[in-house]
Amino acid sequence: MFDITIKCESAEQARVYLNANQYLNLLEDIYNSVRQCQKHGDGDLDKVLENFLPEISHAIDNSTGAY
Repeated sequence: MFDITIKCESAEQARVYLNANQYLNLLEDIYNSVRQCQKHGDGDLDKVLENFLPEISHAIDNSTGAY
């Protein structure tokens, strides 16, 4: 068993550290979708960004991650 202690100045700051994996997952999903669009030309970049905009906004506004 592991015990991890994170010392932060606020709960909001702690949430950023605790949700780092969700942020990374969101960025990877965006990257893969944009790359797919560019590489294969089988999608509209505006639609890709529009699809992720609510999740990006949620991550920025709440610092709780997108997923």
